[in-house]
Amino acid sequence: MTSLIYQYWKGSRPEYSYASEEAFRNYADSIKADYHLGNGQINLRCLHKRYFAALLPVLKPDFDKYDSILYVDMDVMPAPDLKQNIFDLAEGHIMMSEEVCQPELRTNMQGKINSTNDIKWANIVEQTWAKRPLEDHLKRPRVFNSGVVLYTREGIAAIRNKFPSILRYQIAMKLRRLPKFYSFDQNYLNAFINLDRIDFRPLAEKWNSQLLQYFDGAGRSHILDRRETDTCFTHVQPGAIKKSLTQQDMKDITLGTYDLDANL
Repeated sequence: MTSLIYQYWKGSRPEYSYASEEAFRNYADSIKADYHLGNGQINLRCLHKRYFAALLPVLKPDFDKYDSILYVDMDVMPAPDLKQNIFDLAEGHIMMSEEVCQPELRTNMQGKINSTNDIKWANIVEQTWAKRPLEDHLKRPRVFNSGVVLYTREGIAAIRNKFPSILRYQIAMKLRRLPKFYSFDQNYLNAFINLDRIDFRPLAEKWNSQLLQYFDGAGRSHILDRRETDTCFTHVQPGAIKKSLTQQDMKDITLGTYDLDANL
């Protein structure tokens, strides 16, 4: 079985991204997987190309030789000395971790990413493609994060054959005046993982444990830390301070020795 860890960045890189690259190169070596850092053009006819890195394993036939491919954002860090091989979990077509708190958070969040727009987005998907995205028990769209996406070879073929074109999807969102966030790779994937004959499997949250800043309806800042003792990957999204994080900061965050509250 051949496997690949794929990351991508185009343009000037923030310092934190080098910590992620180093950590995932080492993790790939430890589990006998290949590693590739993409840094070129995204050859795709669509809007917002830079926000479709999570689809690159699907879009680039260069990597069709692999049985499974893991796409990972460059603000994600593996746990120190992680031994478990994520590729041992690969099954179905595509796997992503759920942001289990998002439907609730978005009912009270400021900004354009909110439950009202989530429901509008889900309605557009159902009206256009006759299949509603996955929902929770309260009929709120579930959110699966595209910062960590595990594809199988069969899944890449299925997505190429079954998913609508990215540009058509984006035009549908733009015509209904949804914020551009809803036209990026995460919502594109979330729109269609529930299609017939697409075998989507949730990935345990420990493989994409969120550490993020959000603002409630009153404009107050909060840190959501979903890490547990068994967390394998930490997704570091602490708002505006992220761009100034150093390589050592990222390592300290992973170790739990970085004081986020003091630096916000």
